[in-house]
Amino acid sequence: QMSTQMSTGTTYIGILHRKSKGSLVLTDQGICFRPESASGSNTNGVVLPWHQVAKHQVSPVSHPKSLLKVVTATNDKPQRNVIPPSASSLTFVFPNRNALEGARRDVSSRLSKA
Repeated sequence: QMSTQMSTGTTYIGILHRKSKGSLVLTDQGICFRPESASGSNTNGVVLPWHQVAKHQVSPVSHPKSLLKVVTATNDKPQRNVIPPSASSLTFVFPNRNALEGARRDVSSRLSKA
């Protein structure tokens, strides 16, 4: 069981982002990546509200890795509530294609409601 369904959102575990392993949480508010290493430095953590998501893509089935790429909406001024503010796209590596497809559908449905 890769994802746990809660009223707050869906959590995908075993995700890699910028070489950090952690969990990806999709809520009605947006996307959140929480690194597992609780070293106090949240350098690779991500908080991205849906209104900042321009589009999302997944790697083709032929690709060796299951990748979810989220392209952020580009604004001239840096966003206060987006971490990291400079990134124009974020890539998350999923443990398998099933989890990736689930997340892709999840992102699509949440984006359409946002």
